[in-house]
Amino acid sequence: TIKQKLLALAALFALVIVVQTVMSRGHVAETRVNTDDLQNRMIPSLSALHDLEMNVIQVQQWLTDISATRGQDGLDDGFDMAATQAGMFEKNVSTLGDLNPGLKGPLNELKISFDEYHIVGKAMAKSYIEAGPIKGNQTMAAFDQAAESLHQRLDSLSDEIRLQLNESLTRQSLDVDANNIQSVVAIALMVIFLLIAAISVQVLLLGPLRNFRQVIATFNTGTANLNYRFHLKGNDEITEISYELDTFFDTLQ
Repeated sequence: TIKQKLLALAALFALVIVVQTVMSRGHVAETRVNTDDLQNRMIPSLSALHDLEMNVIQVQQWLTDISATRGQDGLDDGFDMAATQAGMFEKNVSTLGDLNPGLKGPLNELKISFDEYHIVGKAMAKSYIEAGPIKGNQTMAAFDQAAESLHQRLDSLSDEIRLQLNESLTRQSLDVDANNIQSVVAIALMVIFLLIAAISVQVLLLGPLRNFRQVIATFNTGTANLNYRFHLKGNDEITEISYELDTFFDTLQ
């Protein structure tokens, strides 16, 4: 029947809506996960990484300053300030470890390298203070070597975190592309559905009703052709009406 065919179209439309809704919710959930990761892990990780780099620079700065001044003229707070920066370095390493459990190993190695760097730097500064440039210069090579090793580990950690950032941004970009594709597909499916619905209404209702109107209108003008038959095939209401009209024309002949 026409009712059943219209219900089938409505069911098809509902199915399309349900599928699009499920897909949309999936993309939204994935986008939310990636956004949360970017906001709550990657950005804080980059901030902590930057702070680590500054801690290393500040330790070197304070130790070289006190080495140059030899702690004279009240310029003797280099060790304390370097220790403060070392404490901040340890805190930032802990923060990075909490944010990135998979980096615990590299972070532990970085911490060991930094501790050695700090110890060698303090020894260098004490040599300058106690024995002057001649003795201090002899320890400079060891400090430079410790600094180079530390920066290599720091650069490796920085590369890994930035790689993860790029992967996170790539996932975000893919999510945006997927959402755009889904929107285009949804619009295309809606257009196709509307076309199917329009054609169905035209074929099932409007076309036959137009024929009925034209035939019946001829009775009002007295030009009816009683030999005309609709000969529609089917089992819907329109077909039943056409059958009744054909029967009616038979009785008139």
